[in-house]
Amino acid sequence: MELDNSTYKRIIIFAVLVIVIGAGIIFLPNIIQIHSSLIGNPSYTTISSNVLLIYSERNAMGGTTTTIKIYNNGKTETLHDNKVVESFNMNKTGITTIKNTITKVKFMELNKDVTDPNVMDGSYNSITVNINGQIHTSKGYNPSNKSFCKLQDTVIKVLEKQSGGNLLQPFSFDGVEEEANFWKSDGRKVKTVGFKNTNPVEIKNKIDAIERAKKELTIKYSQVQVAYDYHSSMWDVDFDCSTENTYYNVAVTLSKDGITKLIVYEYYNFSMNSTILSKHPAFGISTYFFAKVIPAL
Repeated sequence: MELDNSTYKRIIIFAVLVIVIGAGIIFLPNIIQIHSSLIGNPSYTTISSNVLLIYSERNAMGGTTTTIKIYNNGKTETLHDNKVVESFNMNKTGITTIKNTITKVKFMELNKDVTDPNVMDGSYNSITVNINGQIHTSKGYNPSNKSFCKLQDTVIKVLEKQSGGNLLQPFSFDGVEEEANFWKSDGRKVKTVGFKNTNPVEIKNKIDAIERAKKELTIKYSQVQVAYDYHSSMWDVDFDCSTENTYYNVAVTLSKDGITKLIVYEYYNFSMNSTILSKHPAFGISTYFFAKVIPAL
């Protein structure tokens, strides 16, 4: 049975389509991986042989990138936008703890892209490990991979302990008006006047910032986090005032001379079934807050 030219053409076209589709199925994951490696923080394909680990973090919307370099000899550097702003020497116990965690979580076998596909915002995190010249980087937006998160948590805890509790998180301050408008658009209550800290008192460290910011509180807190913007010399002190069924967060922004510039209040009630208006005197201001409903943790 002989085939006419049109039939030959259809067979050839069909064969080409099969090849293209097959190639796409085979190479698409690699293409996606390559694309992922081109966004966000770069992968470190070559790093100094005496560097054990490099951890980078930045907000998904941009802002300051914090990079922490940990050397095998214990030297540790914190960089904000590639500028060294802090350094200290980690002891052998800290280095051993991090190395043991790298082995335990099998970090060198993790996927290069650990982005959580279900989360569209948050932070961009990257970890690069150098073990005997073998270099591996895993990174992504809001990583949820258990092994990645375990190593990340271990590094942060070791750094916090080894630095004497003075490890500073980064944040970007764009000015009172800009920050106030941004948080208002996010549904949070913002205070820009009527502060207690109006006279200048120099803030030299994290402890000074906490003690100064506490003066603006009228409620007890259980945890506190401190961040610093090296560009604007502004401090951000976040107080967790949560209870069993509610989440309260009070973020106090201070200038380097201890003057309060902005306070942002965030209030969630986990037990509510719908969004309601709620008045809570704990924030120290007589106004109503939108109580956003989110799933209980």
